[in-house]
Amino acid sequence: MTLGSAAAAHVRLMVWCKACGHRSEPDPAEQARWFGPETTMPDWRRRLVCSKCGSRNGVSARFVQNRTLTGVGRATQTANEAYAQASPDFEQALEGTCTAASRTFARAQGLLETIHQQA
Repeated sequence: MTLGSAAAAHVRLMVWCKACGHRSEPDPAEQARWFGPETTMPDWRRRLVCSKCGSRNGVSARFVQNRTLTGVGRATQTANEAYAQASPDFEQALEGTCTAASRTFARAQGLLETIHQQA
């Protein structure tokens, strides 16, 4: 998923620093303007610097579905919080899974938009 597609799909970005615990939710559209709409999640994440402690190595980020936190949404939030505490090796192992989930969400969002337009 790119920053441009994240902005178009209206997903949230969750960013956290493993070094100091600072968390932020930057606007995907603003990030797409700043870094470029074709910037991929892994490329964008590698360029992040914690605004609180200046760390580069401990900054992680995820796309989060923009919906009420019930059921799966609450489980996703819990998983993201646990993930924030995980090691960099764990982060690399899950990168492909998260990318695939983001693509699936983007496709589902597109289908929902098509259904709403036809209704």
